[in-house]
Amino acid sequence: MIVFDKDGTLGDDSGSLKKWMTHMTDCFTEYLTSKSEISTILQSLYHKLGWNSTIQNVIPSAPLAVNTWEESIEICCTVLAEVELCSRDGLSISASDDAIRTLPRQWHAKLQNVHGFDPPIIPIPNLIRMIQSCRDMGLMVAICTSDDRLSTNSALQNWNITNLIDYSICGDEVGTTSKPSAVPLELLCQQTQTQTAGAGAGATNHIITPQECIIVGDTIGDTGMARNAKAGLCIGVLSGSGNEQQLIETGANIIIPNVGHLPELLLELFTT
Repeated sequence: MIVFDKDGTLGDDSGSLKKWMTHMTDCFTEYLTSKSEISTILQSLYHKLGWNSTIQNVIPSAPLAVNTWEESIEICCTVLAEVELCSRDGLSISASDDAIRTLPRQWHAKLQNVHGFDPPIIPIPNLIRMIQSCRDMGLMVAICTSDDRLSTNSALQNWNITNLIDYSICGDEVGTTSKPSAVPLELLCQQTQTQTAGAGAGATNHIITPQECIIVGDTIGDTGMARNAKAGLCIGVLSGSGNEQQLIETGANIIIPNVGHLPELLLELFTT
C-alpha cells in the first residue's frame, strides 16, 4: 500500500496556512488591547507554531505544518494562557479563565474547511494519472493526513480522486497520538483488515502492515511516522515545508521534488 500525506504532498497548503495565520493574528490583535502586549504575544505565537512573519511562510517542518489542527489550536490557547493579565473593554480577565482557553477554538471555527480548496501540487490530470499508475502497479492507495476529515474529503473531491483512494485517516480521527507517532499509520493499516474481513466468503482477511507500506510525505511528521512504524519505504518530497536534510535525517530513504516524479521512481524500484 502506498500512503500519501496530503498537505504539502498532494496539495499546496502554503496559501491556506498563510490565510489561517493571518486570521489568527488578526483575532489575537483584536482581542488584546495593549500594543506592547500584542507584539510580545504574537512573537511567542509565531515562535511556538513555527511561522516566519517576515516572509509570511511556515518554517521547514514546523509544528504548524506537522500538527493536527487541535494541536495548533492548543498552542494558541497556551500562548494566551501565558499572559498573566488580559484586558478587554476595560475589564481585567484572568489568564486562567475558561474563556481565554476557548477563544482560539472559536476563532479557528470561523474559517472551517481550511485546506479543502487547496490547489494540487501537480495539475489534476497529472495527479489522477499518478495515483492511477500506483494502482496499476498493484498498490492500494491511502491518505494519512493531520488535516481534519471535512477538509480532506473536500480536497479529494475537488481533485477528483475520491474514487482512487482505498483508505484514509485524518488528524481528528487519531485521538491525541498524531504524527510522527506510528499510531496513525497503524490505525490506517487496521482499516484494511476491517474492509477485507467484510468482503464476503472469499475474503483472505489479510491486513496490510506498516512494513508493507510506502510512505510519501513532505515533513518530519511523515518521515518520523514511517521510521517509528518501521514502514517498508519512505519517500520524502520537497513540495511542502520540509527540507532534504530534515527528511533524510528523520527517516526518508529517497527524496524526489514532488509526487509527479513518483511513477518513474516506483517503476525503477519495482523492476530492479
